[in-house]
Amino acid sequence: MPTLQNLPLSHAAIVVDFNPDAIPLKLIEMGLIAGAEVKLIQIAPLGDPYLFEISGSYVAIRKELAAQIEVAEVTPLSHE
Repeated sequence: MPTLQNLPLSHAAIVVDFNPDAIPLKLIEMGLIAGAEVKLIQIAPLGDPYLFEISGSYVAIRKELAAQIEVAEVTPLSHE
């Protein structure tokens, strides 16, 4: 199953599953829950961390943590 770590730049996905014990509570409080849409906005110059938009908030997530969050329905963002 794809994870947030594998999400291409400028793509969006739906969170499918993750281990809640491995994810900081602050991310869950900010909307990182199953069914949430997550968009990859930017990757740091050295490849870590990633900047995501989750439920209207911008969140930097390290590569190791992103690898633990399973996603589905990966789609390119529309350029409106």
